[in-house]
Amino acid sequence: MNKHLLPFSILMACCIGNAQKLPQPEALLCELLREPAEAVITDSTPEFGWVFPQSGMEQSACRILVASSPFCLKEDRADYWDSGKILSQRSVNVSYAGSPLKENSIFWFYSFIMFTDNHFIHFFSRFKRFDRV
Repeated sequence: MNKHLLPFSILMACCIGNAQKLPQPEALLCELLREPAEAVITDSTPEFGWVFPQSGMEQSACRILVASSPFCLKEDRADYWDSGKILSQRSVNVSYAGSPLKENSIFWFYSFIMFTDNHFIHFFSRFKRFDRV
């Protein structure tokens, strides 16, 4: 068992070192708004997006979670929509495709981004809120 521990530790150290070099996302968007909680979202199927600096790396996939509370997202749960892995380079206008969003409700979302090498997943640590009316 110990003979597997050292190679695994080395692999993890390399991954963590490379993951820290990934570009840090600058914005998480809902309906192209950087601060969707300061606006009113009337669309029952909003579009999501994100902005990250040009770094020579290409996004290869993403995953979006939408929940009724940030506590669900902290547990990596989405009670409204978990997009699953979406194989796409698209980073704007990714349409919501989950359970109908209730009117006069507050929702929270965040996104994972997978880069071209398929080894590193970078996620937004700050959740965003939007109000549906």
